[in-house]
Amino acid sequence: MTTTLDTTTVTAEQIMLLARIGGDRITLTASQVRDTVAAYLARGGHMPTPRHRDGTDPCAPLHVITEEWLWGNVTGWANGADRVQLAHYRAKATEWMRAYFGPTTADVGN
Repeated sequence: MTTTLDTTTVTAEQIMLLARIGGDRITLTASQVRDTVAAYLARGGHMPTPRHRDGTDPCAPLHVITEEWLWGNVTGWANGADRVQLAHYRAKATEWMRAYFGPTTADVGN
């Protein structure tokens, strides 16, 4: 008799970003990255777009995401946004994630 283990995970809960700030380590899932970018965009922020050979920091977007998660109120924004605002900025965030991380970035839903 063979036993098959179901090891599938919900895409939105897969780890997407690991960061270390000083001695602290943070781990963000795909949905947390999406909501972090969405919250940043909703406040009027613009995600940096690093380009090859122009001297921009290729990790600048990761710095923005990490800082927004640590010092922004991402959960408060997500819980307090109305449905239209939430859907709009989450869609924009997912669009940005696919452009930055690649078109195969999984759909984390709204």
